[in-house]
Amino acid sequence: TAPLNLLWLEVEEIESETSPLTNLAVIALNPTLNRFTIINLPLEHKVYLPTQGKQPLKAIYGVGNLLDPKQGVLLTSKNVSYLLGIPIDGYLLVGRRGVQQLSGLLDNPPHPKDYLSIKNLTFLPQMATLGHHFLRTNLSLNELGRLILFLWGVRSDKVVSFALKMTDFNDLISLDRQLRPYVEDKTFAKERLKIQILNGTLKPGLASFAARMVRNLGGEVIRVGNYERQDLTKGFLVLNESGSHTAQRLAYIFGVVDSRPPRTSSEKRADITLILGLENYKKIF
Repeated sequence: TAPLNLLWLEVEEIESETSPLTNLAVIALNPTLNRFTIINLPLEHKVYLPTQGKQPLKAIYGVGNLLDPKQGVLLTSKNVSYLLGIPIDGYLLVGRRGVQQLSGLLDNPPHPKDYLSIKNLTFLPQMATLGHHFLRTNLSLNELGRLILFLWGVRSDKVVSFALKMTDFNDLISLDRQLRPYVEDKTFAKERLKIQILNGTLKPGLASFAARMVRNLGGEVIRVGNYERQDLTKGFLVLNESGSHTAQRLAYIFGVVDSRPPRTSSEKRADITLILGLENYKKIF
């Protein structure tokens, strides 16, 4: 099973769509290692938004919800993904007061899976009612079920939590080295396929960022460059066999659906060539 990175956004009141975040984190679930990691982000760290200039991370959710259509979660997710160089697979938006009420109802469990103890399962009706008022997510019921079962099976010593500092973003190589053990896809890494990433747009930095993300997943990137065309709308994969876990993950993360076999000597040097178009850029940035 592939790792899952969930964005945790916490606000004081979930009904207030323009309030600043009180907590922002990535919950990295790694079923292969049976590990649960919480990566807390510094709320005051500033990022550049094209129409609003520099904004602290805590403000992006509210700023995004002033747009039409509302993009608070999406804007926050894209910026966190860009900062950390990892894919974000879903989100959990929670109201702080609701979390406090739930913790009080369940006698302040010390560990995430303790929310699901046999004793606490008797409170399921109250938990469901509270959840409706303090939780928003894009996860399906099946995915939520997987998350609950995963948490139930994680040992306490496999739960890791740490906080990034604003200075950590001054050295992305060091940051990636710090994060990689927690976000690496072991199956992706074990396949050891050589990957080439090419930018088929005029958007600078697209292939370089994709390469950073692929390396953090455990992939081997042998070349980053520009494709022969710079006007691609849809990207595609160049490969001989499409059944690998690596190819499936690349297609999912970057929103690529088409593929073809290699034609040039450059394409044949790599096991997989990821060629990115404008639609892939919009998915990432």
